[in-house]
Formats: sequence, C-alpha cells, structure tokens
Amino acid sequence: MPIVSLRVVRPSWIRVLPALAGLLSIAATPAYAQREQWAVRYEGFGRGGTTTPWTPGGAPSAVMLDSGITAQQVTVQGGLRRVYGKDQNLMVLHGFVARAARLGLPWPQGAVPGSSVARQPLDLYALQYDFWWLNTVSDVTTLGVIARPGLFTDGRDIGLDHFRLEGAVFVDRVVGDNTTLGFGLAYGSNFGVAIPVPVLHVVHRRGTKVLIDGFLPQRLTAWWFPRKGLDVGLEAQLFGAQYRLGDPASQPRRAGQFQFANGTVGPVLRWNLFGKTYLNVEAGTTVVRRFNFARFATGPGEAVLGYAPGNAPYVKLGLVSLY
Repeated sequence: MPIVSLRVVRPSWIRVLPALAGLLSIAATPAYAQREQWAVRYEGFGRGGTTTPWTPGGAPSAVMLDSGITAQQVTVQGGLRRVYGKDQNLMVLHGFVARAARLGLPWPQGAVPGSSVARQPLDLYALQYDFWWLNTVSDVTTLGVIARPGLFTDGRDIGLDHFRLEGAVFVDRVVGDNTTLGFGLAYGSNFGVAIPVPVLHVVHRRGTKVLIDGFLPQRLTAWWFPRKGLDVGLEAQLFGAQYRLGDPASQPRRAGQFQFANGTVGPVLRWNLFGKTYLNVEAGTTVVRRFNFARFATGPGEAVLGYAPGNAPYVKLGLVSLY
C-alpha cells in the first residue's frame, strides 16, 4: 500500500511572525468583524492526551513515545470600514487576517509500522482577504454578503489547491426594540472541513448592562458591562480549519489534508487600556476536539488518520481596537 510522503516544514517563527504582523485584516469570525478594527492574539492549548495508534491499512501500529497533542497560534488582523450612500445605508469592510499555528502531533513522518514514533511539530499558515458588503435596505432589514479568499497551507510547494474561497450570505432583521435576528448560509471550514452550513445571527440587549451576541453555530457570547471600560463575558465557540499540505500534483486526490475543529467554553474579559484599545483575555476548556490527517491512498480513495485528543485548558491573550 503506497504511503504519500509529506515533508514537514519548520520555518523560523522569528522571520515569519514580523512579516505577518505587517498585514491588516478584520477578524476571522463574522460577529467580531463588525466591532474590531485591529487585533493581535496569542492562543495556547494545554496538552490533550490521545491513545490513537498510527495504523495505515491495518498494518502494525507505530509505538508512540509521546502521545500528547499541543497547539499554539498567533493571529494578526486589521481592517478598514467605509460607509456610503446619501442615507449612510451601505457599509463595506476590507481586511486581511494572518495566522501562524504550531501543532505538536503524534505524526510519524516516514516511520515504519511497529517502530517507535515521537511527537513532531507541524507548522500551518493561513492568509485571508475579507470583504464585507452590508446594505440596510429598510429601517428593519439589512442584507449581508461576505467573501473570504484565502491560503491554507504548510508553506511548502504551494499550488492552487492551497487556496480556497469561503463566505456567507445572510439577512438581518430587527424584530423588537432590543433584538435583531438574521438567517443565512455560510461556506467555511469551522467544522474542520469546508462545507455549506446554515447560520443564525442574534443580537439581544437587556438595558445597558447585558448583551447576547451570537453567530450560530460558530459562536455565542453573553456580555455583562459592570462599569465603563470593563466588559465581562461567557463564550462558547467552534473554530476549525482545513489545510492543504505539500505538493498537490504529487499526491492522490484529497490526500495531504489536515483538518481540525475545537469547541471551547470559557469566560472572556475585556479591559479598556486607552482610547478604543482593549486588553482581551479568554480562558476555559475545550469540550470537543477532532484532528484528521488524510495522508495516504488506498486504491481510488484515501485513508484518514483521526485523532480524538482529550479536552485541555486554553488561554487567549490579545490587544484589540474597537470601531
């Protein structure tokens, strides 16, 4: 059974991250994009244990020396918002988002079944251009279109298969003095694989102290504003991506894919430092974790290695500037 050889890329983060920091973007999630002008974030996930063996086609399992899974990610984003029309009813946003992630996986590069395998790092990169078109067509209705062409890669042998277009269309409608509901269809990879998903957008205010804000099934946040300059929230979020690895021309169809999805729950703290700039702190635990590797072919199809690591704590630290 042929195994597709994938080369591991380990470029220097000292060189990569300053280059990413020069890019501007809006945030990666629709709800954030309406509020954040720029942001820099670091995310770290604790070790999640897994006992998943490496078993290509029923061959003897590799013996993993270190079965823990770790993950870190840096995100830099920024954007430009413009309002048009005599009645200021059209809002257009342009931006980019840049990510660099390092995963520690029991990924046996070139290993022989039955041999010992140590945990190996995998570096992944995403660059996206974000375009938002939001048109208020009446006092209660807004139409939205989002387009996100992007690059999802390990940085090696980049080809057309490393690029993907994601996006969404939706309609928001004011249904009460304090509530807005929206419905639409999104195409993205938050479930770990690029698929179309129906979405529900909800914004509800309770006076000046409470805000419920969600873009389901991706994110739901309940905010409490105890005093000026301090925002406290509780957030449930689903975040994932699908990356193309290596040279697509040298691999069978859909082989060389890495897919992951994390479901998290935890508190959020946003503290005003100066002007419109905030320190953003998030912490909590994962409640769902899935990692899939499509690495080798079995005749006309492909074999997928799936990891289901145990849940782990996470922390996200960032500086954000709100519109």
